[in-house]
Amino acid sequence: MTQDQDQRIKLSNLNQFLGMSGMMIVAVGGMPLVGILGGGDQAKGFFLTVSIFAAIACVLFIIWSLKVRERVVMDSKMHEKITLKEALPIILQNKYLLLLSGAFVFFMSGFTIRNNSQMYYLVYTVQRPDLVPVVGLLSMLPLILTILSVSFVVGKLGKRKALMLGMTIVIVTNICQYFVGTNVNAILALTVLSAIGSGLFLPLIWGMLPDTVDYAHWKFGKRAEGIVSSTFIFLQKCSSG
Repeated sequence: MTQDQDQRIKLSNLNQFLGMSGMMIVAVGGMPLVGILGGGDQAKGFFLTVSIFAAIACVLFIIWSLKVRERVVMDSKMHEKITLKEALPIILQNKYLLLLSGAFVFFMSGFTIRNNSQMYYLVYTVQRPDLVPVVGLLSMLPLILTILSVSFVVGKLGKRKALMLGMTIVIVTNICQYFVGTNVNAILALTVLSAIGSGLFLPLIWGMLPDTVDYAHWKFGKRAEGIVSSTFIFLQKCSSG
């Protein structure tokens, strides 16, 4: 959509802001909606809740596919077909793509495990099911607010240092989480800090992905937005379980 690196970061920020806002709605409103729709039958409540969210997602995906347009006019030579033999070096010899991919898989694996086990941890270990929507809100709201400040942080630290800062915060808070046990105050504090780190990491990792396309074009003489993006999305799906 744009060749400007600053605009890429801003677009990534907007994408992550809206995506995480949707996740916050699900995290906070999911369980109450299950209770309302299920009327005491949890299985029915989950089925109806997931069906509603899935229907909304399908409508939004259809609107997105109909409205998105190419904004950058590329040279016709850049649109030549790339064979699998030509695509492999773009992936396997693109050191920056490999670095981003490794960091992304590492982050998403932990992010997914934490989010998926969070409800069970609060219900069965901490024995505080009332905290599920609270922790859901605290895991998303600081993340969303941090996303809004990413451009400012990048202006002060640069993309690489800001990305490393976010990753460091996430790693440290997740390690500390293991040792706090059922201490509710510590759990809430670590949830907020982890969300801040995630808010730095997520928009930057996606905002830096197009830079690896530019690097591949410079190194191999081929623009392969499709293969680079699809590789990243494939890794996202694998690490998200």
